Formats: sequence, C-alpha cells, structure tokens
Amino acid sequence: MTSNIQQYRNVPDLIEQIKRLEKRIAVLETSKRIGSSSVDSGSLIINDGDLIIKDASGSERIRLTRGVNPSVYQRAANATDEARARAVAFEQDGKLQYQLYVVRDSDGAGDGGKLLLTREYAYLSHQPASGEETFIGLSAYAAYDNHFLFRGKWISDNQFADWNAVFMGTAKVESGFSGYAHTYDYPYPTTPLVLYSVTGNPATFTHSITATSTTGFTVTWSGTAAHDVNYLILRR
Repeated sequence: MTSNIQQYRNVPDLIEQIKRLEKRIAVLETSKRIGSSSVDSGSLIINDGDLIIKDASGSERIRLTRGVNPSVYQRAANATDEARARAVAFEQDGKLQYQLYVVRDSDGAGDGGKLLLTREYAYLSHQPASGEETFIGLSAYAAYDNHFLFRGKWISDNQFADWNAVFMGTAKVESGFSGYAHTYDYPYPTTPLVLYSVTGNPATFTHSITATSTTGFTVTWSGTAAHDVNYLILRR
C-alpha cells in the first residue's frame, strides 16, 4: 500500500507540463528561424514571398523572387565587382522566354554576357551597360529556321592562338615586290584553308597562292606594283 502511494506522489505536475508545452509551441509559432531542417518528401511552400540565402557574414548569396517574372539572383562570395547573375522567366508575344545574364547590383541593368532561350530560337549575347550588343542567334526568325544570325565585327590582323577557327587580315605590300609571305603567329596543328584576294594597280595582273602550310602561306603576282592582300584563314 505504501508503494502505491509513493508512485502516485511522483506523478509529474500536469499543469506545469501544459505550461511548458504552451511555451514551446509559442516559440515555434513566432520564431523566424527554421534552424536545421529537411523536407524528405512533399513540398516546401512559400506563399507570396521570396527565398533568400545568406552566408555566415550575413551577405546575400542567392535570392529567389516571386512575381510575374520570377527570377533567381546569385552573387559569388569572392567577387570584387557589383555584378551578379540573374535567371528570369518572362512572357513576350504570348510565348515563354528564359534569360540568364549578368546584371549590375546598383540598378539591375544588364552588363555582360547573356543567354536567351525560347522554343523558337536562342541567342548568345554580350550586352555592356554602355555600348553595342554583340550576339550569335540560332534560328533567329521564324522565316529563317535552321539559320545563323550574327551581330558585331570580326577581329582582324590578330591571331590569338593555334585554336583560332577563323582568322583574317590585310597586308599592304609596297611597290618593288612581286609577292607576299605570311607567317602565322601561332602555327596550326594542321594546314588551314586559305582564301585570299589581291587588289591594286595596274587593274590587270595575274596572281596565285604558291604555298600553304601549318606555319603560313605565300601569294605571288605578276609585276612589282603595290598591292593589298586580304586573307581569310579557316582552321580545319
């Protein structure tokens, strides 16, 4: 009988337990920090809000935004400029477009590389904050499916390396010479295709390409008048 009474006396105070439980629930309901959690199945739903990820110092690294044009912004931890990456989905002419590009932190304006994707076409572009855009368009217009569209200028008289797919330039040859020999700054692994033209006076003269190799090419012509040699090198 004494043992049963002792057990009864040791039962926890239910009122105190309820108070503690209420405090824990209140903390969970009002806390803005999730802590370390996981979603093993199902979905994590944020109603009409953005998702922001910060590093240990409090600096923003990733932001997923809501709205008509939902976006994902990313900043590199060791970046020294104000640029950040933005991926955005938007509608134009009733069609979905997806754009990935570099923007400025200060005003969100594009300032760098850009990739534009749709079901009908794709663009690889560089758009500086001030200056002309350069791009390569694939199937740029519905009437020209399976076509390329370029905007910009070709680099001339500057071979960067032996992997240059296209290299062009102009050599001005003074009078007194009957040919021109060009040596590549970087020899190609295989002999490239050389396309050329020769202009100058007199209006009528003969010319030909007499040598091509991995290291250069030679063009000769009749007479010794001054000429311009325009060349286009295609790696193959």
